[in-house]
Amino acid sequence: MQTQTEDQSKLPASLAPLLVFIACFFVIVFSINQIIDMAKSTPAAYASKLQNEQNDYASVNTLIQSSSPINYKEFETKLSASFPNQPTLQAKFNIDPQIEKLPATEQNYLIRLKLIEWKVGQLQDQVSQISSTPSESLIFKTWFWVYSLLIWAGSIIGGQILTFHTDKLIHKYWAKPN
Repeated sequence: MQTQTEDQSKLPASLAPLLVFIACFFVIVFSINQIIDMAKSTPAAYASKLQNEQNDYASVNTLIQSSSPINYKEFETKLSASFPNQPTLQAKFNIDPQIEKLPATEQNYLIRLKLIEWKVGQLQDQVSQISSTPSESLIFKTWFWVYSLLIWAGSIIGGQILTFHTDKLIHKYWAKPN
């Protein structure tokens, strides 16, 4: 009866180092994953904003690159679907509704010019945003050092557990009896 209780008490004692080793492994994997996520250059919010801007550019580009002349009514109908949340396209592209009274060639010229100005303005905004945003190196981020410390600590603890149990097994099975 006493041997059964000794075996039951040894079981949790022998599982504790294994559980700590598994926990160290998970801490190391989690920390490496976090460092990789920090190193990714494009955050999700910025990527979605960039995708929306590219959709805007695509509709403006198709209108600019079309070979047919663009009049004011065509401009309004084609771009109103691309910019549904804009109250007035005139304000967005700085186009005066009075150009509708001009001849078709002048309307075409002015609308294309305003679309190109808008596109250049958007690109300038992107370049200034990129250049004004301070790019902090991964090495200088605090969480990089915290996760690195977790990796280091998990490696040391896991290594010590493995060394202790390996030495214990070696002495148990291969040690020369005196």
